[in-house]
Amino acid sequence: AVPPRIDAWVTPPAYTGKPPLFLRAGQETAQGDVETFTVPADSEVTLRVTGGTGGETLSFVDSAGAVKSMDPTPSAGARDGAAMPASGSTVRQFSGKLSADGMLSLKSGDDELGRWAFAVIPDKPPQIRFEGEPKRAVNGTLELNYRIEDDYGPTSARADFVLADEPAPNT
Repeated sequence: AVPPRIDAWVTPPAYTGKPPLFLRAGQETAQGDVETFTVPADSEVTLRVTGGTGGETLSFVDSAGAVKSMDPTPSAGARDGAAMPASGSTVRQFSGKLSADGMLSLKSGDDELGRWAFAVIPDKPPQIRFEGEPKRAVNGTLELNYRIEDDYGPTSARADFVLADEPAPNT
C-alpha cells in the first residue's frame, strides 16, 4: 500500500499579518519530543490527506486533556458531484480553529500518521495612552501626544470628544 500524502498548515488570523505555517508529519526536536509550534489564537489548522485508507481520523487534545474529534469536510469533487480521479485516490481535508494549547494527532486505525503540538498565544487588547498633558498648539488648536501599542501592530485609532457636563442654559 502506498502511504498517504499529508499536507498540513496553519493560517493565522488576517489581522496578525503573519504568513501561513507549513507543517511536516513527524517533526521532532533533537530530544525526540514533538516540536511545539507557537501560533496566534484562532488560527485555522488544515490537514489534507491524499490516498491512504480513506478512514483517517484527526483529533485535538487540549492541555486539560479534553479530546475533540475533527471531521473531514467534503472534497470539492464530492460537493460538485464530480467523479473521483481515475487513480482511485481519496482526498480528505480536516480543518478547525486553534484556541487552546494542545496536541493534534492524525491516525489511520491504530497507526499514528502525524502529531503536532501547539502553544496558542492569546491576542492582547490594544493599549493607548497619553504621552504628556494635552496642550494648546501655537495655532490655537488642541495638541495631544499619545502612544498606541498592539501585539500585531495597530491599524487605526479613533477618539470621540464629548463635554463632561451639559452646558448651562442660555450660555
